[in-house]
Amino acid sequence: MIVCPKKVGAAEGVFPAPEGAACYTAPKQLLSAGQIRADESIVLFNTGTGLKYLEDYPPNPAAVRS
Repeated sequence: MIVCPKKVGAAEGVFPAPEGAACYTAPKQLLSAGQIRADESIVLFNTGTGLKYLEDYPPNPAAVRS
C-alpha cells in the first residue's frame, strides 16, 4: 500500500492516503483483466491525504540536510 502513493505522487503531484492511491492501480488491473476498455473514461476520487500516514513512510536520507 505504501508503493501506490509514491506512484501517484510521481505521476500526478499529489500525496494521497494509501487507500485512495489504491484506486490509481485498480484501472490498470481492470484493463489487463478485460473488465474495462482502454477507450473508456474513469474518474478517481482521492478523499484523504498521505499526511495522516507520515509515520508509515521511511525517512528519505537524501532530503535531510545538516
